[in-house]
Amino acid sequence: MTLDGRLIDTRYQSTNHDSRVRYLILHFTQLDFERSVEALTRAQGPRRVSSHYLIGLEPPTIYRLVDEDRRAWHAGQSFWRGDTQLNASSIGIEIVNMGDDAAPGVNFVDYPTAQIDAVVALVRDIVTRHRIAPHRVLGHSDIAPQRKTDPGPKFPWRRLAEEGLIPWPDPAAVASALPAHQAALPAVSWF
Repeated sequence: MTLDGRLIDTRYQSTNHDSRVRYLILHFTQLDFERSVEALTRAQGPRRVSSHYLIGLEPPTIYRLVDEDRRAWHAGQSFWRGDTQLNASSIGIEIVNMGDDAAPGVNFVDYPTAQIDAVVALVRDIVTRHRIAPHRVLGHSDIAPQRKTDPGPKFPWRRLAEEGLIPWPDPAAVASALPAHQAALPAVSWF
């Protein structure tokens, strides 16, 4: 490789590095497939969004929209365990699902098994290549809880845990810790 006619020597390579990607963030689109593609690939006013991947519904095709070495705009104002602005350190996966915008009276929409199979395969590939720790595979609602609900209560987190991709709490530990947390809930007026 050359720069201004000068050879850049690449024979020495450090082993002291890792991926800048530390998180994997899962989302639902709240749009059908066509509108999801439009929203994630076209510049649209001040609220431009993008994601590294989009997983369709039927068939559950995986689409790469942004190269993993680029920052996609999927996390927005975000925070997790002291880290902020997670767009810079995460890969985003949007899953076509209407979420809580499905229809009047419908709270959230189930995810088809075939679509979740695609999610699991993609998550496994990404966390393996980037060495993302299981506790850093998160939902948008985890990193922006005051403004986001995705991927929603119908997302099968247990399936990801069964696949070894995320941690799952020990039921006995939850039962013993729950009373202390319930006693410490803030008053409703706090919200």
